[in-house]
Amino acid sequence: MRFILFYITATLLISCNCEDEYCEGINENFVNFYPYKDTPQLIFKNDSNQQLVFNSAIEIVNLAKVVDCHRDLGGTCSCFDCGSKMAYNNYITNSSRIIYDTLGRVYINYNWMEFKLSDELKEKNSAKISCRIFDAFFYFQVFPIIKLSNNVTDTLLPTFSIGNKTYNNVIVHHSDTTDIRNNPNIIFKPFVERLYYNIEFGLIAFYDIQTASLFYRSF
Repeated sequence: MRFILFYITATLLISCNCEDEYCEGINENFVNFYPYKDTPQLIFKNDSNQQLVFNSAIEIVNLAKVVDCHRDLGGTCSCFDCGSKMAYNNYITNSSRIIYDTLGRVYINYNWMEFKLSDELKEKNSAKISCRIFDAFFYFQVFPIIKLSNNVTDTLLPTFSIGNKTYNNVIVHHSDTTDIRNNPNIIFKPFVERLYYNIEFGLIAFYDIQTASLFYRSF
């Protein structure tokens, strides 16, 4: 009798469908908001011909997909995580900006640039872009309209020219360089004062405090 019950239970578990799950990906209409697709390297330079080279370390574009599901020994149907609906890039540079402690040890090594496009269409009927380079970070709504996250520190320029190139609709973010954390053992200092962002090309320029110069994208 026990064998029969085991056989029936096992048969029911196997026969119950454990179908693979469909995962919604980032909206295909948001592709125009993603400037770094298949971009292995970013180069910024200033008028003194100094260069900052950022090489791609991570690129993630979560498109629509089907993920595998399986039934475990307990009979539970489990599926792989769909992940966030986003596009993400991380770039690394050897020309880092470093925060030291009072003993001269490295506390923070700012050696990266990040970009993230978040598809929040289903939850909030919007999409958001965030961008970081060294210690500077900002974000804004890009869909359904461009909406600045801070109307005091951020502005939208109709045109902006630099490096023999003119861009339309450039967002300028002013970092709070006075926001220094109170820690007597760490020598905090800001590195980036302003960011210039264009929807089509991404981060096109930033003001670097260490060299007192404006670095702009070199294509």
